Amino acid sequence: MTLQSILLGFVIATACGVLFHFVRGGPVSRIGLYLLAAWIAFWAGQLLSLLTGWTWGRLGTLNLVPALTATFIGLLAASVLAGSPGGWKRLLELHDEPPEDDLHSSGGGRLR
Repeated sequence: MTLQSILLGFVIATACGVLFHFVRGGPVSRIGLYLLAAWIAFWAGQLLSLLTGWTWGRLGTLNLVPALTATFIGLLAASVLAGSPGGWKRLLELHDEPPEDDLHSSGGGRLR
């Protein structure tokens, strides 16, 4: 694998991570997570394709189809595992609110 292929792989993976952040949204801190996930998944897909001999969508020495498939899976996994931005804070705020039920509300639902 040449230096040009390695650089092209990082450029493609970076573009995938930035595009995913643009589509998915979230705070600026998520860009770092998505870039790291895209780089790791892209090169894991490339390595897996070299080990299995899967050569679909070659661009020079890069096997783009397996690498991009792994990148997509890795970005989805990172997004799901990281949860929604502020998710724990919102969960704790919701937990502090008393539950609403019809039996304790004023007016309706009283047992007689």
